[in-house]
Amino acid sequence: MGSGDSRIILRKVSPLDLILVGKVIRPHGTGGLVRVASYAGSEDSFIEAGSLLLKKPSGEIRRFRVIDARPHKRVVLMRLEGIDSIPSAENIRGADIYIETKNLSRTNDEVFWFELIGLAVHLDTGEEIGRISGIIPTPAHDIYVVREGSKEYMIPAVHEVVEKIDIQAGRIVVKPPEGLFEVNEI
Repeated sequence: MGSGDSRIILRKVSPLDLILVGKVIRPHGTGGLVRVASYAGSEDSFIEAGSLLLKKPSGEIRRFRVIDARPHKRVVLMRLEGIDSIPSAENIRGADIYIETKNLSRTNDEVFWFELIGLAVHLDTGEEIGRISGIIPTPAHDIYVVREGSKEYMIPAVHEVVEKIDIQAGRIVVKPPEGLFEVNEI
């Protein structure tokens, strides 16, 4: 194990300031590369963040500077400062990868999943139908899982249905196609 700022144990970062963006699967090769299952939209998210927090299965949290991240088949190959051998890469196997929210870069209209969870969902008539309890990614588009009591609806996250997302107001306005609720009600 090396020393330096990239390897300090963190004590002052609130869990509310962190976004889960991936998981270390295993080492790749002999030079310290690791295979990462990415939950981020692009490997660029890791590089733009500059540094990541890794929470090992033991609960230990450490900061690492990202040297490189590139797509490889269905994973991201990542090189982290201080991880330069199979043993050091093995030491972070299974670690959850977090980015601090202050390090997230976004485009003008971009919202992150964590910002949507818990938002109230209103019909374009003003009626509240529930809150977003989850998001299901699909190849075509995301699906918002909306719950109210024992009712659950699957709302496609497409411009034709989602009219407005207002993070500050804590709400989303939707105009679902006719029959969507009858089909989706569980």
